[in-house]
Amino acid sequence: MTRGIQHLEMFDVHYYIAWSDRAKRAAAASPLLRKVGDAGRFSIFALKSTSQVVVPKNQPVVLQGGHWKQASIAWFLNPQDDDVPLVRSGPKEWARVGPLPPAVPRTPLRHGGEAIPSVVEDDEISFTTEAVGEPHVIRTSYFPNWHVEGAKGPYMVSPSLMMVIPTQRNVRLKWERTWAEWTGDVLTLGTFGVLLLLLPFRRRLRELV
Repeated sequence: MTRGIQHLEMFDVHYYIAWSDRAKRAAAASPLLRKVGDAGRFSIFALKSTSQVVVPKNQPVVLQGGHWKQASIAWFLNPQDDDVPLVRSGPKEWARVGPLPPAVPRTPLRHGGEAIPSVVEDDEISFTTEAVGEPHVIRTSYFPNWHVEGAKGPYMVSPSLMMVIPTQRNVRLKWERTWAEWTGDVLTLGTFGVLLLLLPFRRRLRELV
C-alpha cells in the first residue's frame, strides 16, 4: 500500500478508491491517506500529500545509451533509485549513467523534497519558487508542445513527466500549438472553403443535366 501511494503521489493523484475489504483495511491503516467517505461498495481516501511541482531530493542523472522506455520502467520499479530522477538530456554538470540498473550517484539538492505551490489551468502551469537554479519536477506528462518561460527545459524525466530548471522566481509553462498543427488547421479550413465555393457550380451542373 505504501509503495502504491508513493506512485500516486508521483503522478499527483489526489484520491484512492478501494473496493475489496483487504484494500479498505490497508488504506484505513495508512498514515498517508485520509478517508473521505463511502459510495456503495467503494471507499474513497484522499492523499495527504499532493503537489503538482516538487524539487527532487537529489540531482537528476542523464541516461546515455540504452533504451529510454526500458530504463524508465526499471527506474519506476526500483524503490531504491526513485529519489534520483532519470532524464534524457540535461546540463553538462549532471552525471551521466549507462543503461539501468547502474550505480546511481546521489547529489542532494538544497531544497530537495520541497513542494512548490502552483496554479494549474487548462493549458498553463505557473509557480513561484525560491529554489532558483535547482531542477523542479512538473507532475504532468511530457510533450513537445509545452514551452517554458523563466526556466530551462522542459526536459523529459522518469517515468514520463517534465522537469525545468528555473532561472528566475516566477516560472510559467504554456501549451502551444506547433507550426505543423497550424498548417493542418489552415489546410483543413482551406479545403472546406473550396468545397463551399464549388457548391453553386455543382447545383448548376445538376440543373443542366
